[in-house]
Amino acid sequence: METETDDSETSLNDSFGNKDGLELLEYERATLAKTLPASVLFVVANGLGLERLFLEHLILFSDRRLLALVLNTNEHDESYFVSKLKEHNVECDPKVINSEVSIKDRQSIYLEGGVQFCSSRVLLVDLLQNRIPTDRIAAIFVYRAHQTLNAFQDSFILRLYREKKPDGTVKAFTDFPNSLSSLGQLQRLVDRLYIRHVELMPRFSSIIESELNRYQLKTAIFSVDVPTPLRRVHRTIIEFIKVCVRDLRTCSTSGKQTDEQNEEMIHVPWAATRLEKRLHDRRGHISEKQQRLLNDVASLREILQLSENMDVATVLSRLQVLKNDRTVLEEHSGWLLSPSFNRIMEDLLTIAGVTNGKADYKKFATPAKWTVLSEILREIKMLPVEKKDRGNDSPSVLVITSSEDLSRQVTDVVRYGINKMKWMTWRQLGYKSTQEMPEDEPLWDPDTISQLMRSSVDGESKSEVIANVQKTQKTTARAAQKRRKHAEELSGFSSDHRVQTNLIQFGILQYKRRKSGNEASTSQETTEWEVKEEMEEIEEITKNIGDLEAELVVSTTRERERYTLLKLLETKKPRAIVLYTMSLQTLRQIEIYRSTNPNRSLHVYWLQYTESTEESRYLESINRETMSFELLIREQGTLLISREFNVDREDAPRLKISTRDGGGARRDGAVDPRDQMDPEEELERPKIIVDMREFNSELPTVLYTKGYNVVATTIEIGDYILSPNIAIERKALDDLTQSLQSGRVFKQIEQMLEHYDCTVLLIESNRKFETKIVNGGPFQGELSRHCREIRSIFCSLIWANPKMRCVWTISPTNSAEFFSELKLSAPEPDVDRAISLKADQVECSSQELTDSEASTSTKAKKGKKWKPNPTVIRTLTQIFGIKASEAHNLLANSSIKTLADLFSLNITASHLSDFIPSTSADFIKDLSTFNFGRK
Repeated sequence: METETDDSETSLNDSFGNKDGLELLEYERATLAKTLPASVLFVVANGLGLERLFLEHLILFSDRRLLALVLNTNEHDESYFVSKLKEHNVECDPKVINSEVSIKDRQSIYLEGGVQFCSSRVLLVDLLQNRIPTDRIAAIFVYRAHQTLNAFQDSFILRLYREKKPDGTVKAFTDFPNSLSSLGQLQRLVDRLYIRHVELMPRFSSIIESELNRYQLKTAIFSVDVPTPLRRVHRTIIEFIKVCVRDLRTCSTSGKQTDEQNEEMIHVPWAATRLEKRLHDRRGHISEKQQRLLNDVASLREILQLSENMDVATVLSRLQVLKNDRTVLEEHSGWLLSPSFNRIMEDLLTIAGVTNGKADYKKFATPAKWTVLSEILREIKMLPVEKKDRGNDSPSVLVITSSEDLSRQVTDVVRYGINKMKWMTWRQLGYKSTQEMPEDEPLWDPDTISQLMRSSVDGESKSEVIANVQKTQKTTARAAQKRRKHAEELSGFSSDHRVQTNLIQFGILQYKRRKSGNEASTSQETTEWEVKEEMEEIEEITKNIGDLEAELVVSTTRERERYTLLKLLETKKPRAIVLYTMSLQTLRQIEIYRSTNPNRSLHVYWLQYTESTEESRYLESINRETMSFELLIREQGTLLISREFNVDREDAPRLKISTRDGGGARRDGAVDPRDQMDPEEELERPKIIVDMREFNSELPTVLYTKGYNVVATTIEIGDYILSPNIAIERKALDDLTQSLQSGRVFKQIEQMLEHYDCTVLLIESNRKFETKIVNGGPFQGELSRHCREIRSIFCSLIWANPKMRCVWTISPTNSAEFFSELKLSAPEPDVDRAISLKADQVECSSQELTDSEASTSTKAKKGKKWKPNPTVIRTLTQIFGIKASEAHNLLANSSIKTLADLFSLNITASHLSDFIPSTSADFIKDLSTFNFGRK
């Protein structure tokens, strides 16, 4: 029995990576075979082929009999995966569903099956409106699953899916293990994704390590010495960063600092700390000192990165710009005026060959990496290339940098040579020199040098790819609607109740047949023929890369743009790669490329400064990722995963109304029909209209759990509509602070008061900063000038709108309880009316606007409707006491268009009385006779 089981698993593993899919590695096949039928969260090491694993799942589910929905992808992701699926000629073309696709087309596209990239907002509305055949959904894929910790929209979608299909499949993917390393983060993510299993794939895994070590990279590491003055500059900048972070921690936290925080502050000064990230997310609450320290830390890290990669002239010019900027001098914490900064400038001038105000061109020191780069390119030119490896295209060489400015500089160094580039850099300092411009000494053939920017890698733009897909899917959906309608008329029943096809039934999990004797003999003859061809090719003369006019490509790869290097490796197929700057993600992507192309020779050259922050940054990234995976492995053993997902809904509270009189019966002797209702009969749940932008918060999920039907739509006035007369605007503390600063909340409250009798401003306080952050912001006792101004603006808001109710809650659960109390005796809200209300729209009766609309139609252009200035209408109604319809009629039919026209034009009371009542006209005329300084 054990032998049969092993054979079946082996054949199952061989089924993946066939000619219709990717050429998978051994550990990728084993992972797919183990986790395909289960709901899994994949946590992959950064750069270790998450895109390949995700793409293979998409290929497997690209079948018309399955419906696979993809969430949390952006335009870059959709463009890349759609183009890759087309390259593999999948059976069912991928589709992109967003707000531009109509409702009818979406319903038809869902029935077409296959892989469909869906917008979270559109999918949420369709699930709530039951427009998706949930029983046909084979799986939901969540890309960048770690982002679900900060947003609740995808989690709400998965809850609806689990409620309607408990045995459905959910697969989540992430390659940011550092975001899950905090205590309880993995458990929280598992609960929000509604999954049962976590698959960790670290780089130090024995299976992955043995697979990648099978085809090791031919790597040559060149350690470049840092000049002593430049090392002092780096050390001083790091000390500045440490001091700023220490001051930031002192003025932000209370109590003793933990050892972990001290270690993070001391050993990793070039990386943002957790405190900085938390303060950056709540910029509206921080004090002026914290803001100055955050700006200084960001500037210092930028200068440190610039001094590592660029030349000394660029660093000097950057520091001079900061020193001469008056705004920076007023807002910085004082490091630009310190003696240490003067020593930095002296060391940089020494490297530039400037002493006592006199410049010497011969003493100007160029970056040491320029010389090493020239030696590397000279060695690459001598690399041999056999004829069988040449192909039709000439070989290519990649030079990878970390920024576009650095790419431009490296391109100029290769095109013009070190001496000319040194002279051009020297000229940036502004000193006079008698040295003539040297001649070009290119390090590579200038005709074959190219620099690829971010937009140059794609052969077809992202918008064009998505537009072509949507155009094709629209035509397909319309044709499918006609076919389906015709088939239903012939058969007499709908096809919506077909049973979902199993994965094994249509051949996704195929078992390879063992080769017969004839197949074995055929393969042996083929092998002998290939040996003869290889013997003939060995006789051919090999050539070097320099003799074949190889293309040199200088490109920029950032960690956020993960597809740039993948596309370059697939299209250029380089023979050599020069890593001018190093990153962990880049190296791992090259490792995967080497392992998936074992027959292609590849040489990697790595440049790094010895004992520098560049080297420390790379080693620290490895150390952090290793520690994160160790914490995840320990937490994985203690995960609490229930046997059944908790998707039950409570019953919304209702008022029990008795229809009986005092004697227990009606006076006419008849029985009230409401007394004959079955008590077990399920009543329709009360509904609440929720704005789509609110689904990023937890409150809609809590309301749905409490038993309310959530109507997701886009409304411009209010966030939650509980009844025709009750509207609620929800604000978190950060959002409230920003709204008060911009004045947006004043306009929102005024519009809500115009259309709803009961207007509530709901403020949800945030608990996560109460114990660790000293200053809780303007609403928690902070006494800074900025916070005092915010509190005064908030008092002005309350004073200007006395009819507004202001309610404070401590959590979404508390807010939902407040909603339940308001909904007890309130009628159901009108969805059409809530959608029809627009911002700055005047609501009045149709009879009042009949005359004004008839008159304004003559002034309006064809196809456009004239709209008055809403600010003028609000002023006329609040100050002069006229109705909104009267103000609309006055602005539409008279020569008055602005408030200044009331006082500048010669308007009489009789003229105003033609449009508004005479009492209001006399009042306005009396005010307009005052002298406001006009001549």
